[in-house]
Amino acid sequence: GPNRPLCKANNFNITSVLKVIIGTTFSISCIVDSNPAPYSYQWSPSGGNSQQLGFINVQSIQGGEYTLRVLNRMAVSGSSSPVDGIPPAVPNIWMNGKEVMGTVKVIEGNSKTFNCSTESNPVSSYSWTYPRGSSSNNILQVNNFQSGSYDGDYTCQVQNRMEPSFGNPKDNVSRATVSVDVLCK
Repeated sequence: GPNRPLCKANNFNITSVLKVIIGTTFSISCIVDSNPAPYSYQWSPSGGNSQQLGFINVQSIQGGEYTLRVLNRMAVSGSSSPVDGIPPAVPNIWMNGKEVMGTVKVIEGNSKTFNCSTESNPVSSYSWTYPRGSSSNNILQVNNFQSGSYDGDYTCQVQNRMEPSFGNPKDNVSRATVSVDVLCK
């Protein structure tokens, strides 16, 4: 399946948040390593369908998260139906049912449930690493947050393995991290 896209905006590598000034004209272009080559590029929420997404005189209403989904079509030995290979997308992290990113603030003594989700084919396995340990589940329950020992990065890792009929298997990994800041009462 396709690797995670490598994207640039006006030749600047995009690694997280892209900050632009209102009125700027720019384009985001992405390259993807895939065998066979991708047959579909799908930008959301814009609906674009190529490796590039252009912005002319960008306005604040166009701010937000843009996602590129890339598919290739793999012929499976002994089957007349091709399979779309999808490595895990960058996972989404939810805290108590609300999607979160960046830094989240938690009041000392509170409990929170973190949920991690992604789309992939085959299905991904999940794991968490956080200041107090690790977990091999998509849900992480943290009880009685304490300042200091609970502060830090909470990282969800998703992984799947594509095993072709011939050739070497391919492991795909993607991660998302939120920082937790515990506030004292």
